[in-house]
Amino acid sequence: MAADKRSTRLKTAYSLLDAYGSLSPDAILDHLDEKCTHQALPESLGMPPRSKEEFRGHAQGITSIFTTFAMVPQNVYEDEDNNAVVIHAIMDGQLNKPDIGQWKNECIMLLRFTPDGSKIIQIREFVDSAKAMEMRNKVKPKNFDSHGGSFLSTLGWVASTTVPVALAGAAVLFFTGRKDLLRLR
Repeated sequence: MAADKRSTRLKTAYSLLDAYGSLSPDAILDHLDEKCTHQALPESLGMPPRSKEEFRGHAQGITSIFTTFAMVPQNVYEDEDNNAVVIHAIMDGQLNKPDIGQWKNECIMLLRFTPDGSKIIQIREFVDSAKAMEMRNKVKPKNFDSHGGSFLSTLGWVASTTVPVALAGAAVLFFTGRKDLLRLR
């Protein structure tokens, strides 16, 4: 088997995506630096940036409503100069509420890393506002809206069915300002 030639930051990003499937807040937060912040976008959702500990509380609420979950990357863009990764992912989970069942959507995650690429220091996640509100109205996980406990990468799990793949490219331009990064890795 060939050795994995991906950068440390890409390995960290893919490990984070895999950790979502564990439904373990600790496994997810293990990839985050102690000073990591997370924010769900667009800002019109009214979900403020959260610290790692606030993110933990939200993660516990969200993970408790799923029986299975997978974050499947569709496009991944790496910005070596800015130590960043942009991910367009499909989220596919089974909710533990029988009347809802499968929850499928997508998100765009903008990740920044520690200098060595081994930990994530910032997550900005574009989510589908309509799906986020649907989750809020149908399931309302504990700490879904609160500032004091938040894991909006899991909101990303429940967030988006209409974000076009082109948004991943737009996110690269928005996040980095560099057109030369619009290449798949």
